[in-house]
Amino acid sequence: MQTLNTTAFLAALCCCATLHAQQHDAVWPFGFHEYPGQGAYGNAALRFESSGATTAPLDWVLNFDNTSAAICDAEGKLLFATNGCVVVNAQGDTIRSAGGAQAINTGVVHDLVCADIGYPVPQGVLILPMPGNDQRFGVFHLGAQYDVEQKWTFSPLYLTIVDMAANGGQGQLVEVNTDMGVANMGIDALSAVRHGNGRDWWLLVPLRNNNVYVRFLFRPGEVLTYPFQQIGPIANCPRNGSCVFSPDGSKFARTQNCRTVVFDFDRCTGTLSNPVEMQRPDYVFGGGGVAFSPSGKQLFVTEQLAVLTANLKDAAPVLDTLVPSESTIGVSLGLLQAGPDGRLYANSTHRSRYMASFNQTDDLSNLDFRSKGIFLGKYSSRTLPQFPNYRLLDLPGSPCDTLGINPVTEAWVGATPQIRPNPAQDILYLDLPTPEHMASVQLTDALGRVVYSSDQWMPSISLVHLPEGVYYLMIQQQARGAVFSEKVVVRR
Repeated sequence: MQTLNTTAFLAALCCCATLHAQQHDAVWPFGFHEYPGQGAYGNAALRFESSGATTAPLDWVLNFDNTSAAICDAEGKLLFATNGCVVVNAQGDTIRSAGGAQAINTGVVHDLVCADIGYPVPQGVLILPMPGNDQRFGVFHLGAQYDVEQKWTFSPLYLTIVDMAANGGQGQLVEVNTDMGVANMGIDALSAVRHGNGRDWWLLVPLRNNNVYVRFLFRPGEVLTYPFQQIGPIANCPRNGSCVFSPDGSKFARTQNCRTVVFDFDRCTGTLSNPVEMQRPDYVFGGGGVAFSPSGKQLFVTEQLAVLTANLKDAAPVLDTLVPSESTIGVSLGLLQAGPDGRLYANSTHRSRYMASFNQTDDLSNLDFRSKGIFLGKYSSRTLPQFPNYRLLDLPGSPCDTLGINPVTEAWVGATPQIRPNPAQDILYLDLPTPEHMASVQLTDALGRVVYSSDQWMPSISLVHLPEGVYYLMIQQQARGAVFSEKVVVRR
């Protein structure tokens, strides 16, 4: 392995503490200034609170094209954002290095587009909290290249470190445009997931038109480059794709305009396995986004005029139409991103003042697809940030869960739930003194895979379909986010 060393709305942005912990993804900025003074142009942000998603203008002067990213602190207070050209703090002021450097993704494309448009790489930035330092953040960002034959290609991959404790809390760039060593390799997309130890991050980078995956481990003080992994089908797809990890990190999906493939993923070793290629309907126009349902059972793929789904529990999963084109009139679906509110949001492939949305659900009858899911107020230019699952921490019971890291939640209110019997054989009884305060019940296995999930309190859980072993029960109180957890042993 190689080692790379690493050294009026603003007030509303600061009041997102009512959300659950780890609300790093609570603010999504967008907008551009093509027609100054026109009310539909300028900057705004989509903001998530416990009451729902809202939008409001930002007093910034920043052009967002495809590339957009932002990070909040754990309570949802905006720290900084980037359009792929510069990094700005919550006031919209450019964050610079000690030597005055401010530009990221420097080069010919930067000089051509950044003054007037914004950077053109879809989901081209991932911001990860630095392991071991809650004031520093790693900004992993894709550069863009253009020539008449290859057209647009995305590389190199850069790392910029932002220290929000510096400059009186206004932020400073302490590393800028550090090349991650995959220059001259076309990159298809970026995706990240928490390591099974609950602290570090895996960054997975698929190479375009290839079945090669570049793997990095972001850990305290360094980024480790792991050997490339070659696995799964090869496709010479004319358009770039996107990729995502399942909410529990056990699966990884990659979609392109000519195929979709799903892998198993080992959060301890960073290894892909068991590729399953999805067959696609012949009538769809390829491309778009990809997402999982909460349990990882359902896969969602957006085409420009449809939403497809596949049941990953099937022996040979097939993508079929879930939302047909007649339901998408007036929009053109692009990439997908899960919001903190439990809905999936799709940006438009053209300039628009709307985002489509639907529920991130295992129950397809509860999809609630809305072609104009939220009115943005300002025009957005194909902008959609990309976030990993910040709420996913350690992998209990795994060999790499060695740091004693567990989710931190609010205190439980009322009498403690009683779980019986434990060990259990075929049925587990839940004695909940105040069931009206329960929001959800979930049971996972030792690998973090969800084996039972309910949005409503149930007095018992059937265990007859589960093998013997150790499981983890989580009961979450409504509104507060407080969690009661208990280890459950199934023994026969």
